[in-house]
Amino acid sequence: MESRKVESRKVESRKRITMSVVAVATVIASAVLAFGVLNPLLRSEADTPVSDFAVPAGADPWGTAFDSQGHVWVALPGCDPSPQCPAGTAPGKIAVFDPATKTWIKTIQLPDGYGQPLFLAFDKSGAVWFPMLSTNTLGKYDPNQNTFNQWTVPTANAGPWAVAVDKNGVVWFTEHYTNQIASFNPATQTFKEIATPDANSQPYGILVDAHNNVWFTQNVDTVAAVDEYTTAGILNVYKIRGGTTAGTGLTPHLLTTDANGNIWWSEGWVTMAGMLNVAQASDGTNNGVTEYGYSGSGHTSGISTSPDGHIWVTDSLMNAFGSIPVGGGPFTFYNAPGNHPHDGLNVDGQNRVWFDEEFSNALALALPSTSVTPTVTTTATSTPASGTILGQDTFQRADQSLWGMASDGQKWGGDANSASIFSITGNSGQLTGGTSAYNAVLGPTATDADVLFTGSLNNFTNANLGAVLRWKDTNNWYKAYINGTNLIIQSKVNGTTTTLKSVAFSATAGTAYSIRFRAAGSTLAARVWLAGTTEPGSWLASVTDSALASGQAGMRIQLASGVTAKVTSFTASVPGSAGTPTATPTVTATTTPSPTTTPVSGTVLGQDTFQRANQSFWGTASDGQTWGGDANMLTNFSITSNAGVFANSTTSNSAVLGPAATNAEVVMSGSISDFTNNNFGPVVRWSDGNNWYKAFIDGNSLYIQKKVNGTTTILKAVPFTASAGTSYTLHFSVSGSTLSANVWSSSGTEPSGWMASVTDSSLTSGQCGIRLLSQNGATTTITSFVARTL
Repeated sequence: MESRKVESRKVESRKRITMSVVAVATVIASAVLAFGVLNPLLRSEADTPVSDFAVPAGADPWGTAFDSQGHVWVALPGCDPSPQCPAGTAPGKIAVFDPATKTWIKTIQLPDGYGQPLFLAFDKSGAVWFPMLSTNTLGKYDPNQNTFNQWTVPTANAGPWAVAVDKNGVVWFTEHYTNQIASFNPATQTFKEIATPDANSQPYGILVDAHNNVWFTQNVDTVAAVDEYTTAGILNVYKIRGGTTAGTGLTPHLLTTDANGNIWWSEGWVTMAGMLNVAQASDGTNNGVTEYGYSGSGHTSGISTSPDGHIWVTDSLMNAFGSIPVGGGPFTFYNAPGNHPHDGLNVDGQNRVWFDEEFSNALALALPSTSVTPTVTTTATSTPASGTILGQDTFQRADQSLWGMASDGQKWGGDANSASIFSITGNSGQLTGGTSAYNAVLGPTATDADVLFTGSLNNFTNANLGAVLRWKDTNNWYKAYINGTNLIIQSKVNGTTTTLKSVAFSATAGTAYSIRFRAAGSTLAARVWLAGTTEPGSWLASVTDSALASGQAGMRIQLASGVTAKVTSFTASVPGSAGTPTATPTVTATTTPSPTTTPVSGTVLGQDTFQRANQSFWGTASDGQTWGGDANMLTNFSITSNAGVFANSTTSNSAVLGPAATNAEVVMSGSISDFTNNNFGPVVRWSDGNNWYKAFIDGNSLYIQKKVNGTTTILKAVPFTASAGTSYTLHFSVSGSTLSANVWSSSGTEPSGWMASVTDSSLTSGQCGIRLLSQNGATTTITSFVARTL
């Protein structure tokens, strides 16, 4: 819990000087290993140039703000509140940095009798306002007159903290040591305080939106809410998650808003950022809330929106900063040059990222790559449309502790990233060493949802394997599971467990089974079958219950001594119909989308786990779309043993999935039985067999190639030795005219930088997919495929 600790400074505050470099490196290294291939954590400063500027005087830089001339103002409290500054701390300072000259142009010493500023905000006249927690006052500095003023906050020991100024010139601030926010009207010299319903909610961040409504965070995990105080004087409380959040470390921190007017916030100890789709928000609920996570043991602190459509955050414990597209997707992180990048994150109108480095006494400037694709459209919401993929994981990543980040870029929740029994082992999600029931949930909350997963138990004695829907917490969920003798649908509501339906189903230990569980309205339905065989055409168990209305999707697995569970694929989606479940054998009952030229940034264009019955052709992918190109025309393509197989060809052929896009990336894993005159790899901007970009391996090199109007050209080649029969993962990206590629053993981790990169502007858009050559009896086996927009 972050209450009064402000990032657990009881541990790290004044001990920062003795912090070992080895310890910091260990934290960063473990975070890197915890990421999936679509979420490369901690790229080098070479990828995003970063400069450090030591503050000219004072210490512990904190909040930042831009004045009308683009200067960066930095609060220098001269102390690290934990939760307050030590008695006798001298008044703080404010420093001003000029980006044009890259120099500090002014240092402003607060007068005697003033406290320590943490956050800054400008009004229309150019005056800067700053709450001071130690003296319980609100301060103002007028740079035009070089004058100071301060006013005492009405509530004693309120802990005035973050600050914002509305369109009418009213100054708003949070009272972090209480459950209140407050306003100060300079015209009338009067305060107004507004309390939250929850005592000791410890408000932290605050902002004023385009409609002049005031938003703030309640910074304890027992409350974990984002509140809105409207211009009409109404207080709305928006919970971040359903059910109890006490003990989770979910501590909403600072706020920003995107171009669509949606509210974003950093989430402290759970290494996530949250977003509220304001149009879908409902007081007292978490409707419209989506959380985006990343792996590692850190603390998400600062947050800001860039004009090019990205949400930037700082992680103070990982010493990192990074961004996520407004439309969702994986985070990309970079090393901070200094120590403890914190609450002073701001992005200016030129997309320059500024942040404080509190324990290095520096201001950092990062210049992101200009290849970042702008977008201002959000996608994921708490009530997704029919056919939406809520969460998906192929588990095709390096062995690691915990489940980390799924292949769709979302972070596993429940126990999957906190209980040590969870691991990624041999490209499967594994649970072993436990003697209780454990939860793994993925994706946003939904009302109607469908889970399809494949897994096994080595022993069913006092153990079971199942899917959960409408999961809110450990005491509220629906579950469909097998225990060796039956398929059971069960509910747990407010801690009380009830068996709703039980039908006979004999399952064998050590054998993989596929389970589908669907909730549509009040109808719950489940079926189970031997993995690799055809899914039954009817539900094996069905029952009605209306105790739970919405929640997350995932798995709940009961272990006993010596029992190991393995999961090889997981998909949660919104069913194509909100009515009674039908015998639709695919994950989502949707048709192939019509191609578009610019889907939303971060959108999954196509995804396949290949976890389905043996068949000719590749058929329908696990995301419900039909494979195109040659994959459903030539008998060289088949599904065999839960893999996409291509064999015995005499020429190159293509398999493409999803709509056309301009900027996109593909990550795929596969192997080939013989590299002699053979190759395989992903394609982007594929229009037909004569127009595409391809990245591929042939046993000796990694190539980037193009084919335009039937003419093939090698654009780049770098040495890379690959062995027949070994699985490799390829990552191919196109952004603007830049093509970049990586390849690595599927049992390892992705290289930190691109192995091959080149520019070419011959092709502007097209589909994503795979292009394969497997002649002279060779067989190519593909185990996972994901394409998404950049």
